[in-house]
Amino acid sequence: MSSAQGGADGSHRFAAGGEIPPLLAAAFAGGGEMGALLRDHDWSASPLGTPDHWPAALGNAISTMLASKAQIAMFWGEDLRAFYNDAYRPTIGDKHPAVLGQPAEEHWAETWDVLGPVLAGVLRGGEAYQGRDHHFLLDRHGFVEDVYFDVSYDPIRGADGSINGVICICSETTGRVLGERRLRALAELGSELPDPGGSAELGRVAAGVLDRHRPDVPFGLLYLRDTDGHLRLTGVSGAEPVAVGPSARLVEVAATGAGDVVATVDLLGHVPADAADEAVLLPISATNELAGVLVLGVARRLPFTGAYRTFFELVAAQVSRAVGKQRAYEQEQTRAAELAALDLAKTNFFANVSHEFRTPLTLVL
Repeated sequence: MSSAQGGADGSHRFAAGGEIPPLLAAAFAGGGEMGALLRDHDWSASPLGTPDHWPAALGNAISTMLASKAQIAMFWGEDLRAFYNDAYRPTIGDKHPAVLGQPAEEHWAETWDVLGPVLAGVLRGGEAYQGRDHHFLLDRHGFVEDVYFDVSYDPIRGADGSINGVICICSETTGRVLGERRLRALAELGSELPDPGGSAELGRVAAGVLDRHRPDVPFGLLYLRDTDGHLRLTGVSGAEPVAVGPSARLVEVAATGAGDVVATVDLLGHVPADAADEAVLLPISATNELAGVLVLGVARRLPFTGAYRTFFELVAAQVSRAVGKQRAYEQEQTRAAELAALDLAKTNFFANVSHEFRTPLTLVL
């Protein structure tokens, strides 16, 4: 039940009997969904008390926060009770609305070892903090996720100059950070894969590049067909080499070219600490034929989005390009050897013919 009651003049009265200050009334009215939620929330049981008793500094900060289109959260008091605006809501995901007015440490527990000292430093020292692409761990969709933000933490001062809270203006940069580091991985594959080279060298180089990018590819397995058509493990990154042969699903992907998502444990017999329970199987093609399968592990702390899947497909495309060049080179070498053998055979043939003609001619002369 709401603790607020509308007055005839449009103001609100709370359970404590006081009238909401005009500044807060206007802020709540124009603050979108979060403004309405703050207005209608039952504050009577909160240590903060009802809004008619909130300090002017808190009212001013909330008014600024709700009016802004930027992602803003604020933390008030020694226990850093959380407030946020509409723009900030996607940042905390499933934590909404339980986090509202609660101590931040309870709802940002997964990243408190990073966030806590920053907030405490601003609250107690008064020095603002700014970070670019700052890394946090955040559980907002049912799993702990790697996220990145441009952040600014600034002190909220009261009329007497004391610091009563911290206001945070942020902008999530996770998409850009992930995009840039995945582009680096693709660029390294493009520049370092042998051109041409044998299967063993290609697998070793591909595994070496992927091993430097474990935040996105916690493990990788590259299977390529040998000259007999059998799948052979040529490259391993982020995992112990698999002692058993390729699974039936791997063989099927190599035969049909249809990628799949399978359980990590079915491939490795265990799940690496930084990997999720699923891995992606992607076909490797070369010179218009299926040449193998690339297995890429999904990172435990990243959602498997469409962009993530596209990155995996581009990794497979880079490997396919290198395998294609290798196979084309091998075929060219084979053709060159066949032509050389044919040329030698022709030379020997004409030499023999010449010899056979020369002997009777000598006798006739």
